[in-house]
Amino acid sequence: MKKEVVKGYKGFDKNLCCRGFQYEVGKTYEINGILKMCDNGFHFCKKLSNVNEFYGFSNENYRYCEVEAVGQVIDDEDSEKSVTDKIKIVREIPREEFIEMSNTGANNTGWCNSGYRNSGYRNSGDWNSGDRNSGNYNSGNYNSGYRNSGDCNSGDCNSGDCNSGDRNSGNYNSGNYNSG
Repeated sequence: MKKEVVKGYKGFDKNLCCRGFQYEVGKTYEINGILKMCDNGFHFCKKLSNVNEFYGFSNENYRYCEVEAVGQVIDDEDSEKSVTDKIKIVREIPREEFIEMSNTGANNTGWCNSGYRNSGYRNSGDWNSGDRNSGNYNSGNYNSGYRNSGDCNSGDCNSGDCNSGDRNSGNYNSGNYNSG
């Protein structure tokens, strides 16, 4: 177990409760007894994107806060969540800010993401899945960039139908050296 200040995020119901415990922004809480994952302690996530795994992002009844673990911390095996014996609720994150924070950087899921290896729609960056992505190595339709799979992509070396550019495979492609 480590004892340090660890910044993180926590989800709550609409009343700022979690597992029957009432919280308030600005307050610090401490448990008695032995700290144990999923049994005794205050759970939180070090990465905001992991909070979505435990609280349905689409449910507008949930609230989210920045927290600080100021006691001992135990991480689960997958490092998706952590538990502490002393937690401070720093501030509530407004829903619009939460959406923006959740969808930027690398390895994000959702819509309107920026960064790399995103899933969803309208992503910028490389290796995106979904439709209307910009960048390279995207899967889906209406992507711009190179080496995309799907239909109606622009760029070179795309696979699928109705692509524009050079060296595309599939049917009805425009450009040079296309197969199909």
